[in-house]
Amino acid sequence: MHKNSISNKINRLINRAKPGDVLTTQDMLRFGSRGAVDNALSRLVKTGRVVRLAHGMYYLPKVSPRIGPLSPSLDQIASALARQTSSVIQPIGAAAANALGLSSQVPARAIYLTNGTARRRRVGSVTIELKHAGPRTLAGAGTKAGSVVHALRYLGQEGTSPGIIRQLDQQLSDMDRQQIRRLIPQGPGWMRPVLKQLAEPGNLVVEST
Repeated sequence: MHKNSISNKINRLINRAKPGDVLTTQDMLRFGSRGAVDNALSRLVKTGRVVRLAHGMYYLPKVSPRIGPLSPSLDQIASALARQTSSVIQPIGAAAANALGLSSQVPARAIYLTNGTARRRRVGSVTIELKHAGPRTLAGAGTKAGSVVHALRYLGQEGTSPGIIRQLDQQLSDMDRQQIRRLIPQGPGWMRPVLKQLAEPGNLVVEST
């Protein structure tokens, strides 16, 4: 196989990707025509190198030693859809809570805000819906801070327990906290004290449950 062939270029792209990543045909059209890319991917599907999730969407298999083959995350699928139109996305509702590990339940319909075209895509048992939104609504889009705000909004004041706040605090980096600080004005009144706690390392004052 010639080192500059389409199949070779696609293989190099896959080698640089990580198990669990979701790739689209759009990611590879720079290597050649749609037909040639589809043929190369079809061969990779037959060998098990990639798994076809939906039309034009492929998954690099990831296996857990404990539970076996894993499915791609909602965020990975939605991000792949967004790349097709060079847009940004922000999970909201159950998808935001799932992305942060606050819920292990995979919603049957996952909603993301986007600055791109609204669209809906069925992938396996899940429907990914991208809803167009304006800049203000998309503040923090594509960051963990943005997901925190939308996850808290989904859980509501009563659902935001000390345990939830502690779980969020444990996964935030300094950059995440800086971004949360900028998003405090975006939250409703009840949420702002929670965001202020999360914005400062060592500022958590919730009691253990």
